[in-house]
Amino acid sequence: MNDTKNGRSVLEAAMLDRTTVCELNDDFTLPDYMPQIGRVISVEGCAAPPSRYVGAGVAEFAGAVRYRLLYEGLGEGENTSGGGEKSGGTWCAELVSEYDAQMKPDTTDGTAADGGEFRGDLSDVVTVAEAAAENVTARVTAPRRVTIRCRVRVHGRMLGQKEYDCTVRGSAPEEGIRRLDGTAKTGVTVCGTSEPITLHDTVTNDEIPAGGSGEIRVIGSRGEVFVSDVVNNAEGADCRGEICLSLLLCREGEGERPFRITRKIPITSTVAYDTAFPEGTQPVGVRAWGECTSVTAAVEENAVVCEASAVLCAEARGVREMNYIRDVYSCDVTCEAARRKIKISRPVACFNGNVTVSGGADMKDLGGDGGMKLTDIRAAVMPDPALTADGEGNVTVSGKLKCTVLLENGTELEAKEFEIPYRYAAEVPEVRSAVRAGELPVLSARVTAGQCRGRIDAGRIGADCEVSVAAAVTAESEVSAMSEISYGSARRGAGGEPRCPARLTVCYPASGETLWSVAKRYGADARTIAEDNGIDSALAPDSAATLSGVDFLII
Repeated sequence: MNDTKNGRSVLEAAMLDRTTVCELNDDFTLPDYMPQIGRVISVEGCAAPPSRYVGAGVAEFAGAVRYRLLYEGLGEGENTSGGGEKSGGTWCAELVSEYDAQMKPDTTDGTAADGGEFRGDLSDVVTVAEAAAENVTARVTAPRRVTIRCRVRVHGRMLGQKEYDCTVRGSAPEEGIRRLDGTAKTGVTVCGTSEPITLHDTVTNDEIPAGGSGEIRVIGSRGEVFVSDVVNNAEGADCRGEICLSLLLCREGEGERPFRITRKIPITSTVAYDTAFPEGTQPVGVRAWGECTSVTAAVEENAVVCEASAVLCAEARGVREMNYIRDVYSCDVTCEAARRKIKISRPVACFNGNVTVSGGADMKDLGGDGGMKLTDIRAAVMPDPALTADGEGNVTVSGKLKCTVLLENGTELEAKEFEIPYRYAAEVPEVRSAVRAGELPVLSARVTAGQCRGRIDAGRIGADCEVSVAAAVTAESEVSAMSEISYGSARRGAGGEPRCPARLTVCYPASGETLWSVAKRYGADARTIAEDNGIDSALAPDSAATLSGVDFLII
């Protein structure tokens, strides 16, 4: 794909890298087998990884948001349906909404501002997308009806092959053309999304806390995917991690209150890439993340049987060489050339990491009191983390987690929220090397929260949360390449007469000149000048070392 002779250079570039927001506003009616809503305790949403559709000049990212509405049923004497169904107690409704985001690439054909041109069909590009649900709120409009509003933030990227051609005007004998070729490392990205992975787990009666009366009832369940390790292979990414399950249960006896059980189900899967790395690509690394698409739990023969489905996403990055013409001249005719700056982005690191962070809040700041009990806790990553990668090779991802806790005051549950900071730091030697080479490091990261453990101590709620980071670091630079070459008339001597190949010229190079610049000025062959003047021909002709200590040249 790199044709230096014809001046064509090809590299991977983003034709779309944008975030858009979908506003969802849906009405839901609870099924008849669930109690009517007396009071909403909390509501949360989880956006599944989007499906990707590309065509007709538009990229479409669509998926589902799974809501978890925790509420208190209408108590005795409050039921308005007349149906005589169960009432009171704590219940959880699983509701689903759909989101759909469309984005138009910055350019799908034609010449871009930097002179490059995206070639090929849109279906050939690499498309990467992720989604997150934010600002979920619920409003009860009738005993069985609820309106849920949610904002889905969708980030889409499309990576295509961008070509830069060098326009040649006029002609010159090929044997007299001298080219100074250059190479640069550019990025290559492949990605993939797994089919739903379904796992099972069973909580036996012995694992359920003793005490209380009545049969066990499942209020609700949720799960978080935590990828701890990912390895790149020839066809995909080998992922290992776990699904962190959280079950909210209660006993049906009089006065029994909800309690939580947590589980971790190991997950091992290979995510196949949509496309393979092109030949000649050197892999750099891979990162992966995932989401639970559904979690169910049911009581069967004195045990709680759980089923969780998850989808894993993987993105691998590599580098390959891009060729370009740095300079050109003709020994036979005059030659004028124009240049362009080509921005180069190459990956230097792509990996997963994790860290456990702790924090908390005073009960009085949350409007609670020291007598409350902690029933449940979960953490969610807040948007827009701070990302840094410095010249010492230090990579840092920092931000905040929103912790939602369910507190019991003896008669009812209350949901409270507080924030705790997180910080993930790693030393990446490849970043240090890139900075020393004059390249700018740019960090991107996908952050997810796993299992969260909570406690109340001396009037303060504490939280210990697992955080997984899927990070990628690129090094950005630019090269100066030929964009236009114009060949003119035959070269002439200093006096305007036709140049005589047999004539010898003595040149006294100026400070800062190189073997290449002198040869270009005189229209002579750089290798011949090197041989005639005892210059090491192994040196790059545009290196300052070629004329180090040289007072004059015979040309």
